[in-house]
Amino acid sequence: MANWRGAWASGTAYIAGDSVSYGGTSYYCVTACTGQTPGISGDWASEDSFEGPATGGGGGITPPAGDIGGSTGTPTVTATHLSSPLPVAQGGTFATTAGAALTSLGAASATALTTETSRATTAEALLAPLVNPALTGTPTAPTKTALTASTALATTAYADTAIGVETTRATGAEGTNATGITTNATAISTETSRATTAEALLAPLASPALTGSPTAPTQATGDTTTKIATDAFVSAQIAATVKAPDIQWFTATGTWTKPTSPSPATTEVYLLSPGSGGGSGRQGAASTIRCGGGGGGSSGYLYKKFVTSQLTSTVTVTIGNVGTGGAAVTAADTSGNAGTAATVSSFGTYCFTGASGAGAGGTATAGGGGFAGTGTQNGQAGAAASTTGAPGVGTNQSGGASGGASGGGITSGNVAGNGAATGSSILGAANNVGGAGVVDSTSPTAGTAPTIEGTPSCGGGSGAASITTVAQTGATAFFGGGGGGGGASLDGNNSGAGGNGGPGFALVISYFQ
Repeated sequence: MANWRGAWASGTAYIAGDSVSYGGTSYYCVTACTGQTPGISGDWASEDSFEGPATGGGGGITPPAGDIGGSTGTPTVTATHLSSPLPVAQGGTFATTAGAALTSLGAASATALTTETSRATTAEALLAPLVNPALTGTPTAPTKTALTASTALATTAYADTAIGVETTRATGAEGTNATGITTNATAISTETSRATTAEALLAPLASPALTGSPTAPTQATGDTTTKIATDAFVSAQIAATVKAPDIQWFTATGTWTKPTSPSPATTEVYLLSPGSGGGSGRQGAASTIRCGGGGGGSSGYLYKKFVTSQLTSTVTVTIGNVGTGGAAVTAADTSGNAGTAATVSSFGTYCFTGASGAGAGGTATAGGGGFAGTGTQNGQAGAAASTTGAPGVGTNQSGGASGGASGGGITSGNVAGNGAATGSSILGAANNVGGAGVVDSTSPTAGTAPTIEGTPSCGGGSGAASITTVAQTGATAFFGGGGGGGGASLDGNNSGAGGNGGPGFALVISYFQ
């Protein structure tokens, strides 16, 4: 049974079975809808196509006799309850049988398809594609704001406006550019002058001849490219690739330790024993010969090269004892005292130098010099006093250290003599010579200390004699040299003591390459 909803309203939602009135005709809702106009939309069917008035108004299905919806039997509807067929325009098939309805629906669909196909074809011929349309006639579009730089269409009005804006801007720029050109000309002239000055001060990229103190970045150690090498780079590179020799210097007994990490390839030993002491002069009566003390002998100088792997990890280095000078004579008519001999220096059991001899004390006939020590370069014997009391002068030494000179004596005619100078050492004038003492004046000297570490030196000069006061003491020598002899004296005055020998040393150098 239809549900009567009254007059149709566009905003009302209807469901199947609802019945409304519209335009003086009653309609029956076939499919739920909202806003679908009855008589036009297929969602509505005219109730005139159904027999009998529907409850609440309008035509519709006339209920058959019997109980519908009750419980006393199954209702039936016969064909006599259907009226004439519903037209297609009103949503029907205009057919009375199922077969005829299907045929009617197919024909209607085919006709509608043909119509819509023709319509679509006509529309396609008149419409422009979205991609690359080739418009004709006088197409129009909205005019955008000038110079917005978007992808919107530019109309002729847009172009006119944009041209006007740019014309105004260009006119203003011309005035500004005129001023700018003048300014630029001045700037160009200034920069040209500046560039000319700079060119005179700058170095070319190709083969620059730099002056002053040019600097550059310091490259990483190990860099082997063509980059500039600074002083800092060279120093770091040398330190990283060239290991300096290991040098151990001894002036007293000690222990040499073999270097490790890395182990050196060779080791050189330079060994020098101390020099021996000079003798003291004689004290004697007038009218007798009184000789000065003899000079001490100098040490031998030894050089030895080893394969470092053949040496033990530590070696005892012994520096010999210095020979001391003979003591001054304090008793009348007494010969001088001999000096003491130095002991030898050694490098473990691997090598050592030969011992030297001390100078003898002065007598009434002589003052013997000490003998020379031996080595790779032998030392030199100390000078001896003459039988007449004249001093013994040292000679230049071409090997090791030089020996001491003998002291000044007194002749039988009671003439006191000056001391004597020594000869130079292996380095000649570089170490000078031991200076002679002058009677009752300048004391003797040992010369100048060696300027090169690890080299032998010169012996001590001898003291002068005296008949009026104490005689002079012989000078102490430098490295390896013999001590100078002391001067003779007249009874009642002490004679000059002998000078001490020079100290010894050991220089051990290990090379890593």
